[in-house]
Amino acid sequence: MKHIQCTTTAVLLIMLSRVFLAAVLELDTHSWQTVVMTSDGLGYLETAECIESSNSPTLLFRMPGYPVFLILLESIFSDEILASILLQQLMHLVIAIVAAQIAIIHKPDCNRMWVMLCVLCTPVISIHTFLLLPDTLFLMFCCLGTWFAVLGTMKRSFTGSVYLTGLSGFVLGIGALVKPILLYGFLPVSAYMLMVGRKSIKARLALVLVLVIAQHSVPSLWLLRNSLLFGYDRYTLQDGFELPARIAVLGGVMTTPPHEFKDSLETVYLRPDGTPDFERRDSVLMSMAVESFRRSPWRVIIPHIVSWPSFFKPGVQYFADVPVFQNNQRLFKLLKAIVFAISAGIGILFLFAAIAGGMRRRYGSLLALGSCWFVFTALSAGPLASNPRYGLPFMWLFSTTAALVTADLAQLFRRGCKSRIRPFTEGAPCIPQSRAKMEQGNENEPSKK
Repeated sequence: MKHIQCTTTAVLLIMLSRVFLAAVLELDTHSWQTVVMTSDGLGYLETAECIESSNSPTLLFRMPGYPVFLILLESIFSDEILASILLQQLMHLVIAIVAAQIAIIHKPDCNRMWVMLCVLCTPVISIHTFLLLPDTLFLMFCCLGTWFAVLGTMKRSFTGSVYLTGLSGFVLGIGALVKPILLYGFLPVSAYMLMVGRKSIKARLALVLVLVIAQHSVPSLWLLRNSLLFGYDRYTLQDGFELPARIAVLGGVMTTPPHEFKDSLETVYLRPDGTPDFERRDSVLMSMAVESFRRSPWRVIIPHIVSWPSFFKPGVQYFADVPVFQNNQRLFKLLKAIVFAISAGIGILFLFAAIAGGMRRRYGSLLALGSCWFVFTALSAGPLASNPRYGLPFMWLFSTTAALVTADLAQLFRRGCKSRIRPFTEGAPCIPQSRAKMEQGNENEPSKK
């Protein structure tokens, strides 16, 4: 009970300190803007302003979920940026609670507060809760959708499984309106359901179908809106631009990163009325991507396979311009070292659980879930893995597994220590086993007269 109380206190202290830090940062405008406002965050703010100020519907470069979230906060609070950062701390708490619930499914007697503490201290999640980015909101929907899918998989009743699986798809669909990677979130979840499910293969395939339909029911409405209003059959302007341009750059057809020439490219393909012809732009980029892939497919494929170690980078570059680190580079290097050690440790513990026979049998279902999300994220993000935030979909599961593994190792260590110190605590002499056997053998021998 004592260690449970300690972890509970630690969780509360961490949450209070994070809220306090977010509130104090806001007092220093320079530090606040330096930490919070990334280039992507500025883009989301501009998208929110575009939605709010436009009198007619417009095509958006990004998904509408996070900009709409910012608009709602602005209508309720005076400072939507501070409100967003504070709410993201609560979202992180929700993520930790969901992780604890998934841990309980796989180990009912686990210390849920310890799991929550480990997830709250996961660097890549903690860092991005202080940034004006959609990643925390996106991860919350990802966690909730995955949790409902796990509950549906474990449910014995098929009707209950259908309900929970449909709810999982619906939540993942809402998350897809925040970040488009969840448009394909059904892939790792479906793989998990097919591998781990206790039902017949027909029942599992039926649940996968329910998941796919439920997930696409939400974002398809946004796609239908773009198609009817603008004749544009994509979710965002980014969809038809970024992936083909990335393939063309990897294949060597283009040498400039796509974000550097996006604006100039849109001015090249103009309609007679002066508006950008996005369909023509996307068509040209797609043909270049296809040609690039045909010319050298391995130059495109290999970076999507070997870039995953970058998910475990420190990811603290956002804080480099904070005055306290600008004036003390040693402190910043120490922060990078600590964050890297924790991130690498999480990955090593997950790998250890996958290799160790006893833990693999105990946590096989959880390992399968984390592995499905890891493979999906590594292959889809690819070269983007240079930014650790793209590893969020699997990192919370790795952290959950690491929490259970460390608890098991600590328990084994305590048992080993108790067995060694028991002779001293009970007052019995500590006699080596070999010597004890020798003395016992001498006692059993008949005395020589």
